[in-house]
Amino acid sequence: MRPLKLTLSAFGPYAGTTTLPLEQLGRGGLYLVTGDTGAGKTTLFDAITYALYDHSSGGVRDGAMLRSKYADPGTPTFVELEFEVRGQRYTVRRNPEYLRPKARGEGFTTEKADAALTYADGRPPVTKAKEVTAAVIDIIGLDYNQFSQIAMIAQGQFTRLLNATTEERSKIFRKLFRTQRYQKLQEALAEENSALTARRAALNAKLDAVLAGISYDAADPEAEALGALSAQMPPDAVATLLEGLTARQEAAAAQAADALAALDRQLSTLQTSLGAAEQAERQRQEVAGALTRARSTAQLESAKANTRRKTLEALNAAYCKEHRRRPHFTKITMQDKLVLTLLYRREYRSMENIAAEYGVSRDTIADNIHWVERALLNANLLQNSVTCVYKTN
Repeated sequence: MRPLKLTLSAFGPYAGTTTLPLEQLGRGGLYLVTGDTGAGKTTLFDAITYALYDHSSGGVRDGAMLRSKYADPGTPTFVELEFEVRGQRYTVRRNPEYLRPKARGEGFTTEKADAALTYADGRPPVTKAKEVTAAVIDIIGLDYNQFSQIAMIAQGQFTRLLNATTEERSKIFRKLFRTQRYQKLQEALAEENSALTARRAALNAKLDAVLAGISYDAADPEAEALGALSAQMPPDAVATLLEGLTARQEAAAAQAADALAALDRQLSTLQTSLGAAEQAERQRQEVAGALTRARSTAQLESAKANTRRKTLEALNAAYCKEHRRRPHFTKITMQDKLVLTLLYRREYRSMENIAAEYGVSRDTIADNIHWVERALLNANLLQNSVTCVYKTN
């Protein structure tokens, strides 16, 4: 805040109206106010502070005390300050409550305290004491206490700033230099940092769980380092260890795959050999079975041939004997005798049926069957011979 013009009327030791063109002091930033005790140096600061905040600079004078006791009763009491903040001009006028002569009649009446703030850009003015004070605080960025500690330090009050706490001084300087935005940025960054720290802790916990679950061979050359893996280790070191472990495991996996492929090939060869062996065994068994069956068939055929031979020999012998004894016996041949016996015994044909087929009597058929059976019984060939001869026909 840069004061440009200060007007005092019946204020403190200034009985009349006094105007100080402070703008003429330039922008040097450092000025000296000198004078004898009681000359009104402090009053100038009280006037500025009062105009802005409705308080004196020292905070020990109320509104009633600000009215000059040297002023003419008809002279109004007020302070008007024109000031500049960040290139914008403002004018604030404030008067305390005081007694003044009545406009009509005799005696005095109370002039109420009042204030007004006008803008150079034509905006509507702000009226009423409290609203004006609030507007000034918003424009300057400092309240009365902060302003009195920094911009307008009264006599003996400098130690208040020196003795203020760090937090109080921070608030004062923050408003003075308008660093609230940086304070908000700092708070936002601190909040974000807290969130990121919590997130990092959660991620580290997950990473530790993942790292703890990594499996590796106890004989791995980096086994000791891998066992000490944690999220607190430098990322580059963790990445290097894991990349090395991955490369070794991939190489081991490739070797295992090659070995498995070789085993598969060996298994395929063995299965082929086994299949060939099984096929050869089946063929051997088939040949052995065929050979066995052939041998059995040969033996059976040999037995059959031997039986037929014995049967025929026995029948021939019996036939010859019977022929010599009874020459008329040759009416039915020996082969027919055997055939009609088989027809009767094996096909269960009646003697009448067989007699009709051969054109002889039933008794002739019965005699011939009886003759064949007796001849075979005598030769001990009845059962075997009949069965074998029947099967071969």
